[in-house]
Amino acid sequence: MNPTWESLKLDTGEVHILPLRDGFRHEPDDCPCGPVTQPVHAEDGSIGWMLTHQPLIEET
Repeated sequence: MNPTWESLKLDTGEVHILPLRDGFRHEPDDCPCGPVTQPVHAEDGSIGWMLTHQPLIEET
């Protein structure tokens, strides 16, 4: 089954993509799931960061 996702934008501008209902509490800072970090280019030329957290327990 595919996980359900939510996004969380921090005050720093980082966007975290978090799996829901995987039975694990994902943390924005130092998450043990090993989120994948990707640069995101904005229209104004700046670069932000998107961190996609990994589901640790399969959703049922």
